[in-house]
Amino acid sequence: MLKKIGIGLAVILSVLTFYSRTHAAEITRRDATKAEQKSTESTTKFSVEPVMDQQQIKSDVTYWWMRANPGKQQTIHVKIVNGEESAKFDMAVNQAVTNENLTVDYGKRGEGAYKLLTSATPINFEKVTSIGDHKGSKYKITLAPHEVAIVPLTINVPKQAFTGLAVGGLSVTREAAESIDSAVTNVFNYTYAIVLQGSDKVGQANLNFTNLEVKRRTHNNKFIINLTNRTNAIIKGVSAIGTVKNEANQTVAKINLKDGTIVPQAKFALQLVDHGEKLPAGKYRIDLLVKDDSKQMWQVKETITITNDKDDFSQKIHLKNTLVENYWLWGLGGMSLLIILVGIYLYLSKKHGHH
Repeated sequence: MLKKIGIGLAVILSVLTFYSRTHAAEITRRDATKAEQKSTESTTKFSVEPVMDQQQIKSDVTYWWMRANPGKQQTIHVKIVNGEESAKFDMAVNQAVTNENLTVDYGKRGEGAYKLLTSATPINFEKVTSIGDHKGSKYKITLAPHEVAIVPLTINVPKQAFTGLAVGGLSVTREAAESIDSAVTNVFNYTYAIVLQGSDKVGQANLNFTNLEVKRRTHNNKFIINLTNRTNAIIKGVSAIGTVKNEANQTVAKINLKDGTIVPQAKFALQLVDHGEKLPAGKYRIDLLVKDDSKQMWQVKETITITNDKDDFSQKIHLKNTLVENYWLWGLGGMSLLIILVGIYLYLSKKHGHH
């Protein structure tokens, strides 16, 4: 009898678990409130925003930032509010990558994303996320005029625990309506980051310079410096300022990027470009300084020789002195401390009548 009761309870429990999971994956729909309708009066004609819950551990951001639960399913929700016309929306959850402008891109999938990330990425959001009741990270949804959809995103977190951060992103794009009157069609989309934190301490970020590529083309000469962030940390407030100068000390190419972001495990390239004539043979000096908002600095100082027998070539970058320590700050601090100690000594000597 007890055995039958145990079997019955197990069946009931499994049914309830299945119901809760399928129910959690359902898309709920309703009519938009007046306030929600007002949010669609912008140029985009729709609005998208994350629905935060108790999983959120950072209250000062407008995107998802949660603790990762290895081996568990974690479901989050996004609210889509449609405007006054029926519309179709393409939804996709992808890996976060950093492009050559130091901007985070959530739109790349498959090989397009993988080539911009190291193999050590702890979570492949494209492969482990399901949208709604669909077993996949891409989904198309149609909304009626002034309709709201609450769409669940279920992340099957891998069993392997990790330290630091894993970053993906949700992209919601409104399909362009067919237009006969206009040859130009505007496509609008919203993107939000999905950050899963695997440990309390994220760790110190660091960049590695891998190699330099040179491509000589008329009106399109490029000096490409390839870098990698082999940590599970986000590098924020990144600036990249650099020049390439010829033997006459003339600047032939430069880069000036500010306020960028480098995602964990990112592989990306910084390009110093010249749109003039094909670069002549000779020696060229490359100076590049990359800084972040935590005062970390990485530096390249490299002299290369271009010969007429090669238009494209690659060479390794010397890593010596690439990480620039703030020695001047230590020196300033030490000098200040010395001045204070001398002042105290003189004050005490005068007070006690000693010379």
